[in-house]
Amino acid sequence: PDSVVGFISGKEYMQVFIYFWFSFFQKILEEQAPESAQKNINLKILNELKTLIRKGETVEREPEYTYRGYQKGQDDMGDSYVEINLSAQHLYLWMDGEVILETDFVSGNMSNGNATPPGLFGLTYKQKDAVLRGANYTTPVKYWMPFNGNVGMHDESWRKSFGGDIYLENGSHGCINLPVKMAEEIYGYMEKHFPIVCYY
Repeated sequence: PDSVVGFISGKEYMQVFIYFWFSFFQKILEEQAPESAQKNINLKILNELKTLIRKGETVEREPEYTYRGYQKGQDDMGDSYVEINLSAQHLYLWMDGEVILETDFVSGNMSNGNATPPGLFGLTYKQKDAVLRGANYTTPVKYWMPFNGNVGMHDESWRKSFGGDIYLENGSHGCINLPVKMAEEIYGYMEKHFPIVCYY
């Protein structure tokens, strides 16, 4: 035939195809409101990727994460973490796959709706000599280790016993109450994002 059909290779086709989708997602991102830091980051990443595709470059990139695990791996948790068994009211501190400390505790009061929530968390921060405040309490503590909003681990010097079924009727406002000595030891191992596993 007299006409010539344009031809592009498989690699070029893939570049055009990916470029089209990146442009499509960029348009969606640009239409989102209001302006946000995450939206600007996403647009920046999208433009960087489009530039690389246009150039036909092969690169290795680390994905952009909204959240990162404590340690990169299969479960992103590693083998150092705090295990909080809420049913048994017993805590284990694991370091490098070994239990180095364990203790009884008292968790949130089940009878008045202050049950400690289960889940996988990362330590938010730690603070010595903190004052915890709620609607009807003000409690000074020596070792404060929050991991889920206002829920955290801390010493509770007024309690004389821990563990058992205390939490059913005389539990905390949701925190993990620890003997002072145990709280001090655990505090020494804690750092930001240290994994904390709570379960019933």
